[in-house]
Amino acid sequence: MGTETVQKASDLERGMKMLEYLERGGPWPSYVTELKRTKYPIEAYAEGLARKYTPWLSGSFRVRYVFSGILARRSRDGKFVEIHFRTYAPAGRFYSTSYLRKVVEVAKRYGIGLMEFGGNTGGACS
Repeated sequence: MGTETVQKASDLERGMKMLEYLERGGPWPSYVTELKRTKYPIEAYAEGLARKYTPWLSGSFRVRYVFSGILARRSRDGKFVEIHFRTYAPAGRFYSTSYLRKVVEVAKRYGIGLMEFGGNTGGACS
């Protein structure tokens, strides 16, 4: 019997194959396609999927009692940085169009193009 060497795919390769599968389609648009439209470090996300845990270090910078602002985090291996913006519902729970346009512009210019909108109940949606 010959000795066979089995080359194990890297976490990045396995993760990218997982993302391809998730992007193939179905009745709804793929969130992977939408992530690729932004500056989100898709490689970090792929490695996290393959490893079955988040690629990001725990915690993010927060100021006590300030629930809106800029959040930054870095990957465990230090290769990637991700900056996103968080905004909570204003008084009356309605965003004006001009406010949303300004927030979107800031997120595109200085961040990765993703924003987090938090509701008054503590839930969040992106």
